[in-house]
Amino acid sequence: MSSNRRSLGVSPSVVWTITFVALFGLTFLAAKGKDLPWPNPWKSDVPVSGASAPKAEVLQEEVLDDGLESLEEQLAGLGGTAEPSPAVVAPALSAGNSQPASVGAPRVSEEAAGPPGSDAARVQADARAAASAAALLDEAKMEQAIVDLQSAVSAELAGPAAGGDAAGLEDVPAISDNCVVGSADKCKVRSLDAFFQKLDMIKMGQKARVAAFGDSLIMGDQVVGALRRRLQEQFGSGGPGFLLPAKSARWYEVAGVIVFGSKEWQIHRVTEPRIADALYGFGAQTFIAPGGGATSRVECDSRCPWNDVSEYEIYYLSQKSGGKFTAKVGKEEPLEVNTQGTRVTANYISLKAEAGPLSVSIATVSGPVRLFGLTAENDKAGIVLDSMGILGATVEDMVGMDASHFSEQIAHRRSDLVMLMFGTNESEEPSIDEKTYKETYRKLVAIVRKSNPGVSILMVSPPARGTKTASGVALRPVIKSLVKVQEEVARENGCAFWSAYAAMGGEQGPTLWYNKVPKYLSDDLTHFTADGATHMGKLIYASLLKSYIEYKKR
Repeated sequence: MSSNRRSLGVSPSVVWTITFVALFGLTFLAAKGKDLPWPNPWKSDVPVSGASAPKAEVLQEEVLDDGLESLEEQLAGLGGTAEPSPAVVAPALSAGNSQPASVGAPRVSEEAAGPPGSDAARVQADARAAASAAALLDEAKMEQAIVDLQSAVSAELAGPAAGGDAAGLEDVPAISDNCVVGSADKCKVRSLDAFFQKLDMIKMGQKARVAAFGDSLIMGDQVVGALRRRLQEQFGSGGPGFLLPAKSARWYEVAGVIVFGSKEWQIHRVTEPRIADALYGFGAQTFIAPGGGATSRVECDSRCPWNDVSEYEIYYLSQKSGGKFTAKVGKEEPLEVNTQGTRVTANYISLKAEAGPLSVSIATVSGPVRLFGLTAENDKAGIVLDSMGILGATVEDMVGMDASHFSEQIAHRRSDLVMLMFGTNESEEPSIDEKTYKETYRKLVAIVRKSNPGVSILMVSPPARGTKTASGVALRPVIKSLVKVQEEVARENGCAFWSAYAAMGGEQGPTLWYNKVPKYLSDDLTHFTADGATHMGKLIYASLLKSYIEYKKR
């Protein structure tokens, strides 16, 4: 060996140097290829307190997108997507008043916004199975399509592309579609049946309306916006739905919509600042102008998919001292509305115009004027998804509204599915009184159900919220109690339940989502990043479709 070195003119130190550099380079490339931290690829960036870092990987966003797109193409080929009815041109601008059908503590810091995700190959597989099978409305093709799809998914999970830690479909948190009529083993009606029946009726020209109530995790419309986009792409778009007349917090948003309200509006929420009469409207937030000069504008931005809106409805309060406001749709002449009434009651003004881009403006003429929000829809069949994220909201806040007023608002909107997405602000405390929390949540469910008998209710658990510790990141222990109680309320009260906590990976969720590249969980370990929020919306969409296909098979 030494004679060879001398004949080549290479010293032993040079050989060792070349060998070290080569090994270093190979280690670096291997670490980067597996998204391991550097310079120490054997050390987790943020370990779970009291446990080794989880091995599971969060599903890459582009992989989930590719899977969903592939399945949706298959669905379109099978004629599974709903066909929206032809657009109907409404008459010139008209209006009509209608009377009602029937008459805390410090909050979580909410500067960030974004959604969660779940483990890699298993979520991809669930999304594929759900998305392709669920829109297959052709009964003759459905069974074989499901068999073929499940075979393909099983083959993929067993193949080299899935990786050694890939999980099966059974590990993905499915929606618990609890029984409403009958027993668990002989159930006649399940919690989501009414909503799924409405989905079936879209192809006959009807709309299916969804209302999502929650805290700041959905206030930026990223979780709900991703869900809305997917549902409307598959079943048709009925329009943007319920909108606030002004931003109740600077990060309030509905994707594709510009919302502007002038400084004259005084804003009250079920959280803070509250209002004495506890009348907050459908969106749990109310907007008051003491006199003329307050303006509001709601219109499409450059991303807006709604160019065929023809029906608007403004929710406001009639009262003895009520003032006047004008409402203008598109290029139509403004219409003056008098909010003076013989008693204090919720009221509505409906506006119809020729189909066009979302565009409505409001201006107070004399005061006081009090608004709750507005709806915007088209004349087509499809999905409408209302997003009501309330800053700092808890279940206790929601039941603190005037019950008869809130009940009337729910009855008027007639949603087919109500999603309740609470628990993050309750997790600010180290523990909860489980009995009290259960009774409070039951009250909210009772209000919704009494107001809209037969409505489907889907309870979505709080996500896996984290906290920073001396050793890294740990799950806030109270999250487990909140998830447990919510699941019990859903089961005992005939509601569907879906665990965002489980979708994130359970106890290891905060570390998985925070260490994801790009991050799915922001630095406060509470709010999702934009990537995470979008991912969570897609996961809820996939789970809904999976439950829908199971309904179709029954």
